[in-house]
Amino acid sequence: MHYRTRLKALLAVITVLTLVLTATFVFDISQNATFAWISASVRDKVDSIEITKDSFALYLVKESSTWTVSRDGTLYPAKHSRVEDLLQILSRSKSYPVYSNTESSHEKLGLTADTAYRIVARAGNEVVLDLFIGDSNAASTERYLRENGSNEVRLGLDTLSGYLSSPVSACVT
Repeated sequence: MHYRTRLKALLAVITVLTLVLTATFVFDISQNATFAWISASVRDKVDSIEITKDSFALYLVKESSTWTVSRDGTLYPAKHSRVEDLLQILSRSKSYPVYSNTESSHEKLGLTADTAYRIVARAGNEVVLDLFIGDSNAASTERYLRENGSNEVRLGLDTLSGYLSSPVSACVT
């Protein structure tokens, strides 16, 4: 009888562990951390990108298949690969875990309209992305990000800094 009791207890533990493991796959809480700022289907339709902060303004415009960059009203031919890299960063699914859901955190994290860099991407007249890019974390490896109109703040690898406040020469062919 002692053997059967142990076997039942062992089977009960295995059953519980199997259910817990199955639940972790079904209700994966990290799924909300992985997403893309722009969907892949919309990415190819983007025809203008604005990067602004305070007096800094950089405009990328696609006409036919050629990108141009405008800074201070002067147009230059843009490096196609650099623009495509930026769009790739914005459309690649990555881990962006939620850091905060409160509006009160925006100022502290540099995510207000007055303090953040802002990237606005359009497809025709439709805004497909309006993203605030705030301060870096303490290790300077990640940045706080938030879509305009949302209180949700996410934290992601700092892959956009090279595009923020870039000199025009970094974008021109």
